[in-house]
Amino acid sequence: MRLLSDEAYKDLTNVKNIRNDLAHKLDHDSFDVPSIRDRCKNFILVDRHVGPIPNAGLDATHVAAASGPNPYLGLPDYQQKLSDPRFRYTMTAQLISYALGEGSENPAGPLPLV
Repeated sequence: MRLLSDEAYKDLTNVKNIRNDLAHKLDHDSFDVPSIRDRCKNFILVDRHVGPIPNAGLDATHVAAASGPNPYLGLPDYQQKLSDPRFRYTMTAQLISYALGEGSENPAGPLPLV
């Protein structure tokens, strides 16, 4: 259906595989397991959509410009967050979910959604 870009599809497949490992392999019980941690480093969308706060003068703990096809989350500690495998996993899942939700709200919008 081409709703997702190739990168988003790869990320979604990676989310599925990590989820299955965490649910079905007894020795895979955290995001600190090397195989899980390493796969979380491969997410593409989180690197594209999470970064520094656009206006460094802001005092907010985060700025979310979640509108349109390219949501962006600015965080003061984005480098620390992006090094955390669990954050990378959950944020990737949220980005894909957001894009699919936006697509359902605007079915005539441009594809791919993300």
